[in-house]
Amino acid sequence: MSTPRRSYHHGDLRASLVEAALAIIKQHGMDALSLRRLAEHVGVSATAIYHHFQDKQALLGALSLLGLQRFEHEVYARLELDDSGWQTRYRNFVHAYLNFAAEEPELYELMFGRSLWKQPGDDEYRQAARQAFRRYSEVLAQTFPDTEQPLRLAQMGWATLHGLVRMLNDGLAFRAEDINHIADFAVDWLVRRR
Repeated sequence: MSTPRRSYHHGDLRASLVEAALAIIKQHGMDALSLRRLAEHVGVSATAIYHHFQDKQALLGALSLLGLQRFEHEVYARLELDDSGWQTRYRNFVHAYLNFAAEEPELYELMFGRSLWKQPGDDEYRQAARQAFRRYSEVLAQTFPDTEQPLRLAQMGWATLHGLVRMLNDGLAFRAEDINHIADFAVDWLVRRR
């Protein structure tokens, strides 16, 4: 099944390619993405793509950067911008994280799965991801100010959420409502330990 062509504004081909690639992976999955298919989707020659991305790995890095920006805007911002009490703020963050991963499973897998992290190159994304995690750790430390080991708390929280997402998106054990209940249980457990 072919994907309909989308037009782009002259001078903004790179952004159009990234948006079109996101649409392809959301609709058809990561395996359906190729530079040739992307060129057809946008309506340009394959050669035009190579002016912006030297290979598919470079395109995946750009997709991951855009995904990280959206992730920070939709998820991490919950900790910083929510003016409710810390318990509600953290619970809202947890559910925003799970919702993002459930709604964008292919993008989430690209951003935090092994394929991008095990490939050489794309240090720009890795640095941005690490910076985002540092920011999350700092905000979490402010949310739980008397935590003795804020880095370990952040790592434990991320590992728990990432594990829940993997269980859901890989179809291993849980339904979406189970994931939300488990997440609430984890938040309640953390709150009781405060």
